[in-house]
Amino acid sequence: MGFEGVAPALTGRPSYHPAVPLKIYIYGYLNRLQSSRRLEREAQRNVELDTADRAEPEIAEAKTIRLNEKITLLKQQMVQLR
Repeated sequence: MGFEGVAPALTGRPSYHPAVPLKIYIYGYLNRLQSSRRLEREAQRNVELDTADRAEPEIAEAKTIRLNEKITLLKQQMVQLR
């Protein structure tokens, strides 16, 4: 068909690898997200989750300890209510 590679302008943004939009499309299909705006929001939310996952381990460990303490406290309160 005569398709050739495109030489982007120097002021333009670099192109995405074709696998990236395909992954987003498949993610949206599997999670029943039909709107491109919802897909965009979901992609941003997952990026924020990845950023949080890269947080320092000490912070994550402190949060885990605090959450486990809260769970223990709630379990004790549930036992008392019975």
